[in-house]
Amino acid sequence: MLFHHMGCQATGIDLDASMFRPEPLWGQVVCGDAQSLPFTSGRFNLVTSSNLLFYLPSPLEALLEMHRMVAPGGRIGLLNPSPRLSVAAAREVAERRGLTGTARTSLIDWAQRAENHQRWLPDELELVCQSAKLTLNRWEYSVGPGFALFAIAQRSDA
Repeated sequence: MLFHHMGCQATGIDLDASMFRPEPLWGQVVCGDAQSLPFTSGRFNLVTSSNLLFYLPSPLEALLEMHRMVAPGGRIGLLNPSPRLSVAAAREVAERRGLTGTARTSLIDWAQRAENHQRWLPDELELVCQSAKLTLNRWEYSVGPGFALFAIAQRSDA
């Protein structure tokens, strides 16, 4: 919806159709696999991926697909847990901020999933981006005390 309000044509994709219920947040949603996206090459100027790479056994395959999807000169925005995210750190932030209910549960659950999967350092992300013919232009720690690594990559073969 955010991209739509900015005048962009946005398409959401998820492997699990239940993620689009009760109603999609944007106009067009597609069920699909990040490692085999159902779109023509070079279709998008911007591809975003939030909390995906850290789940995948082969994040390079998904990044290669994103590279295929983005137009020459296009960008890819990535957000995944950083090593700063742990259950202990999430509980501390939840206590300090007085988070309750869904906000608290979501933060701690995200931390638990991060501990059970890969958490990204900038150098690690840069290496996998290079393997996918992407240049990591910028990165920063975001979400509270740096629980996430947010990065912008660009096709390096443009």
